[in-house]
Amino acid sequence: ILYYAFGNILLIILFILAVKRKVSGKMATKAEAAFKNSDLVSKLVKANATFALDLYKELLKDKPKENIFFSPLSISAAFAMVRLGARGNTATQMEEVLKFGSVDKRQIHAAFEDFNSVFLNPDSPYILRTANRLFARKGYTFLQEFLNATKQCYKAETTVKDFVGNAEESRAEINQ
Repeated sequence: ILYYAFGNILLIILFILAVKRKVSGKMATKAEAAFKNSDLVSKLVKANATFALDLYKELLKDKPKENIFFSPLSISAAFAMVRLGARGNTATQMEEVLKFGSVDKRQIHAAFEDFNSVFLNPDSPYILRTANRLFARKGYTFLQEFLNATKQCYKAETTVKDFVGNAEESRAEINQ
């Protein structure tokens, strides 16, 4: 049986190899040179790969003989955006689940920003798109610092929706 969860995992593994590989022990690879902090991004990629494999194993428990399709990078980025606003025990638990232990807490979002700046670059020779977006409940006020950080680090725009008064329209737009 084929399982279709490996697109992002393969991308991540190839990236780890590219970042770790040195040409003649002196010259950095193009991928490594493109990052502001390749060591930090490498830690993030390793954390995301570990999270992806753990999630894959967990998903297999319920349906071991069925095909599974998911995007570990998208899930990790979505939870990292939530982590951006989390504090205390909630933040700690999220870091444990997402396997961010090797990444400095203060630099998790900078690592995503660095990763996104390279892989989501419109001038690159390939196309990789993500659909990061925040849907805010109408009437709820978010800290501007949080909104600015999600936009800067994750390229996530915020859309205000009336989940209570117009649930069906909100659902349709979110799932589009």
